[in-house]
Amino acid sequence: MLRPLYSLMAALSLTAALAACADNPAATAPTSHSAPAEPSLSVSLGPVSADPSALTFGGVLWHQSRIDTVTITNSGKETINTGLAITGPDAIDFNMFSVNGEMPDCGWWLTPGLSCVIGVQFTPQAVGQRVASLDITVPGIGVLSVGLFGEGVRGAVLYGPDSMSFAEQTVGTTSSAQTVMIRNIGTANMNVRGVSFLGSNPSDFAVTQASTNACVLYAPIAPNASCNIGVAFAPKAAGARSGEMIVYIADGAGSLPAASVLLDGTGTEIVSNPGADLAVSFGGMPSQIQVGKTLTYAITVKNGGPGTASGIALSAAVPAGTGFAGLTAPTGVSCSSPLKGDTGGVTCSISSMASGSAYTVKLAVTTLAGNRTVISNAATVTSTSVDPVKANDSATATTTVVGKK
Repeated sequence: MLRPLYSLMAALSLTAALAACADNPAATAPTSHSAPAEPSLSVSLGPVSADPSALTFGGVLWHQSRIDTVTITNSGKETINTGLAITGPDAIDFNMFSVNGEMPDCGWWLTPGLSCVIGVQFTPQAVGQRVASLDITVPGIGVLSVGLFGEGVRGAVLYGPDSMSFAEQTVGTTSSAQTVMIRNIGTANMNVRGVSFLGSNPSDFAVTQASTNACVLYAPIAPNASCNIGVAFAPKAAGARSGEMIVYIADGAGSLPAASVLLDGTGTEIVSNPGADLAVSFGGMPSQIQVGKTLTYAITVKNGGPGTASGIALSAAVPAGTGFAGLTAPTGVSCSSPLKGDTGGVTCSISSMASGSAYTVKLAVTTLAGNRTVISNAATVTSTSVDPVKANDSATATTTVVGKK
């Protein structure tokens, strides 16, 4: 939702409080009046003339001032008692004053052939076009009017959104930025004086760099221009977290109302990588085998969980009294082995195993020695993950070889 503003609060830095609040009345809605495009040099009524015929003050910041003067001349042959007054719909915005502390004859007796100067001060009391007239009464003839025109200008704020909700965020991490847009819909430059965070969990939210058109502290925002403020969520604890961002804004006439954005998000607990209980076992092994036959070891690695295991390494021997005959490994398992007929061992690697998964590698050897020779094979599994049970990380299988070679 975009929300328009027209008046005050205070100022802070973009990351911390700078100042307290102060109250200004809200600027009134602009009043539409017409100003002359170009005043004539003078206007006259009978023997009295005024130069210029109108004063055009242009845009002046609300409650600030600009001055100009009018010269009144008596070109007649008699002394005239002129009366001066400011009238019109916005007379309160204009004020007469004596130039150099004096007002020779203006509004009093103006002798023939002489001139006097009256000052006019424009101090807009509202935003928009302001119109009045300086009326010079010429006794017995009428009223000579000098038009007074000016415009009250102020910055005015449109911002949005007025609330932000962040997705769940792990405690101790920072979300990507969301953006608040600050737009000047007024008639004078304004600027961002600072940002602060209030509410239940103010430290869980922070200003971060907007991706484009970032607001710069104290940099002017021209009428019809805008800038962006990035906000990130970095929960300090688990659960619902909330806050309020206050953006302090001002123009040359003083502070404008602050932009208020409600913030909320949910912090989630830090989840450490749970342990992964790996186990290795031999399956379906015969208790004895005839010499010269092939003995196959079915070696299974299983992850009992609860976490995912990574960096798994399996090793198994080619027992003494046998020669390597072959190796079968499933997809996802990479192995190295000796040459056929050689002794030694095999090693296999598995990048990761989810909880409950298992792989079986089949190692075949040829028995070479008989006469009731007992051969033994050992297999071991390791990983880079935490393994809470070490006792099942290795296994042994024994077989008796019978007969004569």
